Amino acid sequence: MNNEIMKLTNNLSLSYEIALAIGGTLDLKTMVEGFLKTVVRKGGAYRGFLWMIEDQQPCIINAVGSFTKGMDYQELTTTLKPQMKSALDQGITIIKTRNDDDFLDYCIPFTGNEKEVLLVPIGSTTVIQLFFTYEGASSQGFSGILEGVAPQLDNAILACKNHDKLLQMEKVEKQLLEKKHYELINNLDVGIFICDAVSGYFLDSNSAALKMLGYNHREELCQKTWYSVCDSDQEKLKTIIQKEGKIKSQEIVLKRKNGSIFWADLTAVIQPSQDDTYYIMGIVNDIDDRKKTEEKLRYLATYDPLTKIPNRYLLENKLKDTIIKSKDGKNSALMLIDVDNFKLVNDTLGHDAGDELVVQLTRVLRSNIGEKDFLARIGGDEFAVITEGLSKNEVLEMAERIRHLIYEHEITIKDNYKFNLTVSVGIVLINGTVSYQKVLAKADTALYKSKEEGRNKVTFISASEDSSSHFIKVVKLINDIKMALKEDQFILLMQPVVDINERQIIHHEALIRLKYRNGELLSPGEFIPVAEQFGLMSQIDYWVFKTALKKLAEYPDLTLFINVSAVSLAKEDLLKRLERDILNSDIHPNRIGFEITETSLMKDLAMSEKWIIRLQKMGCRFALDDFGVGFSSMSYLLNLSVDYIKIDGSFIKKIHTDPTHCTLVDAMNKLAYTLGKRTIAEFVENEEIVDVLRMIGINLGQGYFFGRPQPEPITINNEELRLK
Repeated sequence: MNNEIMKLTNNLSLSYEIALAIGGTLDLKTMVEGFLKTVVRKGGAYRGFLWMIEDQQPCIINAVGSFTKGMDYQELTTTLKPQMKSALDQGITIIKTRNDDDFLDYCIPFTGNEKEVLLVPIGSTTVIQLFFTYEGASSQGFSGILEGVAPQLDNAILACKNHDKLLQMEKVEKQLLEKKHYELINNLDVGIFICDAVSGYFLDSNSAALKMLGYNHREELCQKTWYSVCDSDQEKLKTIIQKEGKIKSQEIVLKRKNGSIFWADLTAVIQPSQDDTYYIMGIVNDIDDRKKTEEKLRYLATYDPLTKIPNRYLLENKLKDTIIKSKDGKNSALMLIDVDNFKLVNDTLGHDAGDELVVQLTRVLRSNIGEKDFLARIGGDEFAVITEGLSKNEVLEMAERIRHLIYEHEITIKDNYKFNLTVSVGIVLINGTVSYQKVLAKADTALYKSKEEGRNKVTFISASEDSSSHFIKVVKLINDIKMALKEDQFILLMQPVVDINERQIIHHEALIRLKYRNGELLSPGEFIPVAEQFGLMSQIDYWVFKTALKKLAEYPDLTLFINVSAVSLAKEDLLKRLERDILNSDIHPNRIGFEITETSLMKDLAMSEKWIIRLQKMGCRFALDDFGVGFSSMSYLLNLSVDYIKIDGSFIKKIHTDPTHCTLVDAMNKLAYTLGKRTIAEFVENEEIVDVLRMIGINLGQGYFFGRPQPEPITINNEELRLK
């Protein structure tokens, strides 16, 4: 009884350990080895083999126990093949002992110690071969145990095979994916590289990085360090990447193999390798064209494109620095120079003649001021000079010399027209106690005095001098503006905007004039600055808007664009009034457009966006006016959904004669096209300009060539425009 219990216990223990061996892994060889070791160790076998039929041929998967090493398994499988086939065909365990005549046919290989052999079929392709040094193993229930676990072992073998197939499939897929990734990375326009995190030597790169840096082969590049191709501060880059572990969108200068340099955008990060080392993965993008464009736009924002001298923006910065220096006792002065009756030249000979006159005047001024003196153009015909280190008398002598020289100098422009110009000059000393705005205001007052007293004159005032006469003039102008608002003394003119290719009027721009006491019409430049300074601009803008609605009602085919000042853009209550008036009118919003300047946008971008979004939602359109003048960052355009970009007239006037202007306008047009916006060119004055604009691809044009501002909309038909 006790033997039976022990036998049962051993069999249960063997079954349990076999189950553990079978279910412990999905690797076929590991599972079979564990199974055989358990059977040999716990079942008392001499040795064990596991055979599997693959492609009609038996092959040994694993062997454990005595005398299993060094055997010729290929010869064994050939000899044993019929016996294994017999076991699989019958599907039953075959037990052979020395008493059987065919014992040796099944006891292969035979060492002389074997007394019993078992062939146990597992499924349809697997056979277990066990050798025992004693007879009766099968009678102890051993073969029954194997037959009992045969289905589980067959399933385990199948699971291992499937797992192996999945691993092979994953390996193939991974290789294919890596190949695709490699091909993708190599076809990118963006440069990608890997370099050692410690030495900085390149380890690999894609084709774009090679091309960007001017190398033909990766091996050649891998002889270089990442830092050696940086023309920027190398130590700074090293510090950033080592300290922070990454570099995010850093603009740097890179050096090509031939020594040339270019701007690039760098993003890099340190990553761990599988061998516990670290590498740097980087992405570089060539931004040289963008940087050059930005540099051109930055130049345009700080320099006058016509005369190539600083504009008002740089003047203000220079004036601030000069005021700081003057606090230490350094003599300085600001001189404003304005051409007398310059408007007459523009009106009689056109803007081309006026531009030529300004350029010649700039040459005269440059040659008659000191090397350290600062010259700027701050208006159409107004210049500023900052002198340092000169006394009051020396500054006055310089101003008189310039005034007299211009008066005596005969200027020849357009078709041999000869002029003897005169200029008015206003001077104020800078003593460091007055802000730059007040210094400018004082100099402007001095200039106004020269104009009032007959022009062709130099006037000096001190920074502390009372500007009562100028104040009186401003007060009069304020009263005139208020009276015009009250008694409807403003006049609304309209100028057509024409499709350059179709020669078809697309819309008109509403332009305001002030009817002065003597019947003269004042241009916006003469009264708008005062209106803005004294809080009247929003009322003027609203008058223009209400009058435009009346014009739109009077002319059903008319579309009008209305200028909105920076002051008005800051007022949400005015925006609400406009929205209400549009809704209450019978005018469809798509007949209404608004023009806003770049400088207005920069004063309050968030509020400007609100105006654009809300009015566009109603159906109105927007144009960005004066594009290219004073614009400090292209990023503003990315945040504004304006419909048109209106290129400033200073770039258009010489587009047919100056290749630089043509190139700049072409760049602006391409930028606008990229952002999905149409372009309008101002100051279109002749057919030659139209031809260049058409070649560049500018959409619309506005100027005297197509029509001057008139109280009524231009009704010229399309055929007449084409013939023009």
